[in-house]
Amino acid sequence: GLFSGGSGVGGTMKSLGWILMIGIPATIFIVGVLWWFYKKKRWNLDVEIKLPRSDGKFIDAEWGKGFYNFKRGNVFIKRRKKKKIPMKPFDVNKYLQGSRILTVVQVGAEEYRPVLNESWMDMQNDKPLLDKEGKPKLDEDGKPIYEEAALLGL
Repeated sequence: GLFSGGSGVGGTMKSLGWILMIGIPATIFIVGVLWWFYKKKRWNLDVEIKLPRSDGKFIDAEWGKGFYNFKRGNVFIKRRKKKKIPMKPFDVNKYLQGSRILTVVQVGAEEYRPVLNESWMDMQNDKPLLDKEGKPKLDEDGKPIYEEAALLGL
């Protein structure tokens, strides 16, 4: 058989040689496949990237990937054939459509801003607007009102 053909030290060395030649590459391959699946699963956000052109009058769009880094509190955006770029920290849950889709506008070479897809409004501040007494202003549903501004005059 594969591991037979000798006894004593010679047979043990032969068996050890086969284990090293087959076992180590197989282990490296399995670890590599698991690492690849981990990295692929990490990019779990589908990012719709809007690219304003000609003073915001024409918008091109493309899809990218993103992942939320819990330790740093920000989202990384990756477009095809481009390096990953971190966004400034923001509350991801305010901008997500469903559980995986995020819409952003590219406002600079390496700067993306999240937008509310239904209104194309950019949240300027994560803190709610305050009334004269310093309490958060609330809408009809009792939710805090945040300062909003149109992004790039869209």
